[in-house]
Amino acid sequence: MIRAIPTSISDFRKLREDNFEYIDKTHLITEFVDRSNYEVILLPRPRRFGKTLNMTTLKWFFEKRDEDVWHLFADLHVGRAGEKYRAHFQKYPVIFISLKETKAQSFDACLQEAKRLIRDLYAEHRLALEGKLDPVDKADFDAIWLGTADDSLYRRSLKDLTRYLHNAHGVKPIILIDEYDAGIHAAHANGFYKEAISFFGGFFLAGLKDNQHLERGVLTGILRVSRESIFSDLNSLGGYTLLSPEFSTCFGFTQPEVEALLKKVGALNMLSAVRAYYNGYEFGGVEIYNPWSILSFLARGAREVVPHWVGTSSNLLIQELLRDHGMAVEREMQILMEGGQIEKRLQENIVFPQLKTDRDALWSLLVFTGYLKASRQEGLHEDFSPKPYLLSIPNKEVKTVYQTTFQVWLKESLKAQDGSLDTLLTKLLEGDAEEFEAQLQRLAVTLPSYHDVKGVRPEAFYHGMVIGLLASLEPDYEVRSNRESGEVAGAFLLRARLTRPRCASGAQIRSVCSAPVLARTRDPSCSSRKTPATQGRPDVLITPRRPGKPGVVLELKSARKGHQTIESALREGLRQLEANDYAADLRAAGVQTILQMAVAFDGKRVRVLPKGAKAPVSKRAKRPKRSPTKKKL
Repeated sequence: MIRAIPTSISDFRKLREDNFEYIDKTHLITEFVDRSNYEVILLPRPRRFGKTLNMTTLKWFFEKRDEDVWHLFADLHVGRAGEKYRAHFQKYPVIFISLKETKAQSFDACLQEAKRLIRDLYAEHRLALEGKLDPVDKADFDAIWLGTADDSLYRRSLKDLTRYLHNAHGVKPIILIDEYDAGIHAAHANGFYKEAISFFGGFFLAGLKDNQHLERGVLTGILRVSRESIFSDLNSLGGYTLLSPEFSTCFGFTQPEVEALLKKVGALNMLSAVRAYYNGYEFGGVEIYNPWSILSFLARGAREVVPHWVGTSSNLLIQELLRDHGMAVEREMQILMEGGQIEKRLQENIVFPQLKTDRDALWSLLVFTGYLKASRQEGLHEDFSPKPYLLSIPNKEVKTVYQTTFQVWLKESLKAQDGSLDTLLTKLLEGDAEEFEAQLQRLAVTLPSYHDVKGVRPEAFYHGMVIGLLASLEPDYEVRSNRESGEVAGAFLLRARLTRPRCASGAQIRSVCSAPVLARTRDPSCSSRKTPATQGRPDVLITPRRPGKPGVVLELKSARKGHQTIESALREGLRQLEANDYAADLRAAGVQTILQMAVAFDGKRVRVLPKGAKAPVSKRAKRPKRSPTKKKL
């Protein structure tokens, strides 16, 4: 029988004493004791993978106290591991601080929160240090505790506290810092990165580098922030990322652990579905499940698999970087969205200022934040260098992040121009070409021009944009594309899932990208002949899945500088709507109301007219001037 599921409890003692379900991760303690070659270790893992619970586990095991709490550990791995580890039980003063609350939108707010946390830390040890500090140390301690200290005193506060505790207890303390990089993430996002690095770098460096009063230290976070930043001078740090075999099963759930949990609730029959949604990570070569998602699944009665982890964060950094690099990584993202793998070398040290310009840093960030899986390839190259990692999307849950990022971006872009994606789609389905055009125009002015993207054809660029917009109509409508192009601009590759289009025979197309980039839509297994020209295939066909709803045909055209104006492109679209029976499939599906529109683009200009409208008149496009040729003598 399974115990209560601890979806929101991160304190080890509360979890154990209140009899919640617990997957034994106390081998973290034994491995930490055994790996004494580094004074301080960093264990970065994705969010919601049990970092805080593990840190409180370390705290309750190592912290010196009058109360005996061995009952918390007696029946666990560390309790059975022997006297070597029991000798460390409740032996050390422990300095435990979580910096997760330093996330702020300004440096002043971040700094004030950091100072408050440090004051609380000092207050926690005040009674133990009462009467044991000399006058100078007491003055500094009181300045921190009372909130009157200057910034330089806060920077060295961690080091000072280790000295106070060492002198008072006669034993060097252990430092545990949870979510050490939370404030740095916020600083990068909100434009005060240099100030944050200056403060936190000084704070960490003083307390952790060559500190003769420090026994050991453990830091957790999401990334290893490195180089010009906080760990550049900290040579005593041992970093064990999710690529390392060390500590590989201390965070997340293994396959046997998940099977045991499902067996307890009588849901082993759900294993394949659970695996598809929540498995797929690889830590140090070990298969790992997302623990937050597994516990959330169990807490909901183990009835259905739905995304859980993706809703626990705004994903703003990921969305921003995918948009920044979208044009350049479109091909790789298409492969990933189709379930494939790409080869990449990874940087374990993340330099935030380089994220926007360094494409390799993007892939590393996606791996270490849990949005991509990295599998090590066996063997070496001929030059004895290690082979690149194979990257893939770990599971269906994570795939929804990529599928929804584009929609979030579109909504934000439209909102910034007083537009609305809901209004755009509503006006389309109402056949209001004028207002549909107005909403498209608002969006177009916020988007990069296809001229900015080398090698991207305008038709593919705009086609990708429109398909991405219409993906929001799912699941009430089936959106089918007939554009055979694999070159849609990368900025639009993060759209919601499109239903697979069908060939003329009705066979489902096999090769379709889940991004707005549609892979070639011919089914090689389809034996049907080409659709007669009299019926034709529109660029976009929107079919309702419920009776009484309208169907939509869109013919998309693009002006060509020096050859075709937006008006002539629109005329061509209207002509094709008249010449071809694009609505045949909709009528065959029983759709009563059918709306047909031609949409033309020229840079950031948009024009929309319904079928049957009077074609616009424009001046003839000027042909590019030819260079004069010399007459032959």
